[in-house]
Amino acid sequence: MKSLVLKSPAKLNLHLRILRRRPDGYHDLLTVFHRISLCDTIRIRKTRGDFRLTTNLPGLETGEGNLITKAYRLLQARFPDLGGVSVRLDKKIPPGAGLGGGSSNAAHFLLGDAGQMEVLEKAGLKEAPAVIVTTNDDDISVYITLLCRRLRPDIQIISRATQERNVSTLHRAGADFVMSYASMGANIIFNLLKRSDILMLAEGLNAFRIRTPEALAGKTLAETGVRRKTGCSVIALNEGKNFEVNPDPFRPLPADAEIVLIGSLEAEQKFFQLYGNV
Repeated sequence: MKSLVLKSPAKLNLHLRILRRRPDGYHDLLTVFHRISLCDTIRIRKTRGDFRLTTNLPGLETGEGNLITKAYRLLQARFPDLGGVSVRLDKKIPPGAGLGGGSSNAAHFLLGDAGQMEVLEKAGLKEAPAVIVTTNDDDISVYITLLCRRLRPDIQIISRATQERNVSTLHRAGADFVMSYASMGANIIFNLLKRSDILMLAEGLNAFRIRTPEALAGKTLAETGVRRKTGCSVIALNEGKNFEVNPDPFRPLPADAEIVLIGSLEAEQKFFQLYGNV
């Protein structure tokens, strides 16, 4: 494939909260947004030269300050034999309007097929602590979730459901958390009405804490197979002053620690049936 034409949509924030300032100068965000019909158009063509970006908007940065250019340079640093690319960016999303035009441009420029094992492996799936699956097609999301679970049985998987009827299907495919528009929208409305900061992580899941059961103490998560046996995932380990999120699956569970799990009501009940309610 020598050329490609992509639509790069704008987004509208439904909820936005600015969190801590990171060491790199950027801020962590807690946000819920939805794409809208307003789009830029990106035309990509392979060339024999270096990277080149042009645009229809006079005065728009096309050099190293543009996010498409930055994305290409990062990709080039990892894959030196990437080759030349000519990019034409036709802008309709107003720059600096808070509609995410620049970020959307860079994200759509980095296009890959997540349905291929080779692509997932090169993306670092085998080393990543978690993966987020968010596509525009629930059938594709189910397939990618199944593939990620097959490649990494121990990884945390967060998937997005466009249709409510597919939430349970994504759970069965191996997703630990499933985000849906209904649950996120209801959560935002609830926060506005109650002026609270409750965060709904997933549809149909409960988070609960329990002292490390005797049957699990001294064993690693990989050895216990808690997720396979009960459907619950251990998401944190509380040892008093030390609270570890996404604990190492090969570290023995301390007997005097508290484990934090997440799972459906049925999975929670199965956990207590197997290990007791300490």
